[in-house]
Amino acid sequence: MILDNPLPASTGRVCQHPCDNRCRRAAIDEPVNMRDVHRRIADEVFLSPKFEPMVARVLERKFEPTGHQVAIVGAGPTGLTCAYYLALLGHDVTIYDSRPAAGGMLRYALPEYRLPKAVLDKEIELIERLGVKFEFNVNVGEDMSLNDLGQKYDAVFMAIGTWKEAWVYLAGTELTGVIPALPFLEAVSRDEKVPVGKNVVVIGGGNAAVDSARTARRLGADVTIVYRRERKDMPAIPEEIEAAEHEGVKFAYLAAPHRIVGDKDGRVCAIEAVRTKLGEFDTSGRRRPVPTDEVIRIKCDSVVLAVGEKVDPDFCKASGLAVKENGTLEVERYSLETSRERFYAGGDLITGASNVSNAMGIGKKAARNIHRRLMDLTKFPNLLPAFTYGMKPPETPSEFSRHVPGEMPAAERVKSYAEVSLGLTAVAAMEETTRCLRCDIRSVER
Repeated sequence: MILDNPLPASTGRVCQHPCDNRCRRAAIDEPVNMRDVHRRIADEVFLSPKFEPMVARVLERKFEPTGHQVAIVGAGPTGLTCAYYLALLGHDVTIYDSRPAAGGMLRYALPEYRLPKAVLDKEIELIERLGVKFEFNVNVGEDMSLNDLGQKYDAVFMAIGTWKEAWVYLAGTELTGVIPALPFLEAVSRDEKVPVGKNVVVIGGGNAAVDSARTARRLGADVTIVYRRERKDMPAIPEEIEAAEHEGVKFAYLAAPHRIVGDKDGRVCAIEAVRTKLGEFDTSGRRRPVPTDEVIRIKCDSVVLAVGEKVDPDFCKASGLAVKENGTLEVERYSLETSRERFYAGGDLITGASNVSNAMGIGKKAARNIHRRLMDLTKFPNLLPAFTYGMKPPETPSEFSRHVPGEMPAAERVKSYAEVSLGLTAVAAMEETTRCLRCDIRSVER
């Protein structure tokens, strides 16, 4: 598993598990819980004495040095994945990042109760042990130019992510007490004191909105999420929405923010929202929210804006590289090459805000393409061991129902940042694997 996914313990916790949508088991009852099975396997290795033997086995598969040097800009999941595979392929890799530690949004946007940093640190340790070097607190474009990187390295891969908040056309955003979601989550992740009031309203329906609401609850606030569509339309992971409900987060559905109201001192005191009704379907496949004449008012001390993220437009413009109309970098779709020779880009920098599995997939693709260009050959498949397994489905499907991990009680977990999900037990994970209709393999001893 580790050769096919360098961050298995992280994705085993926070992946949006799109694989569930294609699982054949769903035709019988529910999809196989692949995400939590992966987490169990990863934790059995990364968080145990098995870690060192695993590192040794990965190092055994590392190719001889190629003599080529590659720079990666951004230490998020895209950059880390690209670095992992390039290092395995024998290249000398250095990652530059503007923050003091690696992980990108895995570290600075995902709360500790979803992804403990100790887990992420072990995954990054593996990447470091492969020889990947890190240069932190370096703003590429300011402290170091792209020209400097181009002169020093044989190839440059850019994966800076979407750290800029999307613009909100809403009156009152200048008031004291209005906080963008990413700076809010990052400040909490750095153990900085965040001044939120007793009553917090979060605007948005994605994962950042739900993470912000659950984090504000842990800071002692009463929290309401305002969302312009219905619950089923929220892009956040469904189980995270349910967890927020259990923790006491309130939801105001079919409500579009109209304005943020301030007091005489310029501080937030309320938010007004227009009730909506659902109209025709739009390009997202959801019904468009249509404003009505009804206005609701929610008293609050703070408003967290979680309406989306975008690529830093200043970085893209200053790079001198071709930029699309939507602000992302333009790349050749197959090679991921930018308009500048030997410069590649990937992740959210070319797709806009996405998810961890998509980001890692692009990082892996970039490593393959960079290696092919530098070496004029393809050895990528040689990294992965050959597996032989049967495709015949079991004559009698397993009778086990879908296993889900236990959780810390909601009343307890809102008092700390301890991890909420307890993960599958070894027995539950083993039983879950037998639910697969493809090969019904319980385990493989290697």
